[in-house]
Amino acid sequence: MWQQSDHAKAMAHADDKTVLANFDNVSITHFTQNARFFKNDGKFFAELTEAGGTNIYPITYVFGHFPLQQYLIETQAGNLQVFPFAWDARDKSKGGQRWYPNYPSEDITPIDRLHWKQPMQNWNGMCADCHSSGLKRNFDTKTLTFDSQFDEINVSCASCHGDMASHYAANTQSAKRT
Repeated sequence: MWQQSDHAKAMAHADDKTVLANFDNVSITHFTQNARFFKNDGKFFAELTEAGGTNIYPITYVFGHFPLQQYLIETQAGNLQVFPFAWDARDKSKGGQRWYPNYPSEDITPIDRLHWKQPMQNWNGMCADCHSSGLKRNFDTKTLTFDSQFDEINVSCASCHGDMASHYAANTQSAKRT
């Protein structure tokens, strides 16, 4: 049953099976930010205009699935940042099926510590421990970059329950007896 759990869907590579949001050239404006979401050659992208510039970012990973799904952008080698807009995955009748800003009441500018490119929105340092298993951050203090590695992209049983060798052995033995 783990395969259907929230833990199994805590994080995944962005593809047609995992991305829930509307990437059909949809735009949203929030204070000084304007985002457009689109697909190109089967890949997902976010175009963001802020602070006088426009950049296009490939969506690397999806983060969660319900009731919201966030998207991770690799802003420099190994550094994954939480994009400033999320997808409300709830049914439309419940107010869902829409893009919304992560901070709806504030204009988060690049110098704000809550800005999506700042350390507080960095997956490697802030989110990875709880949303993946067997994390090794591999932070390089000279280049200020990560080469994070994980055993499981999502939250495996071992994340909370530790070494599962005895569980596996017991269940393997049970399966052999039947």
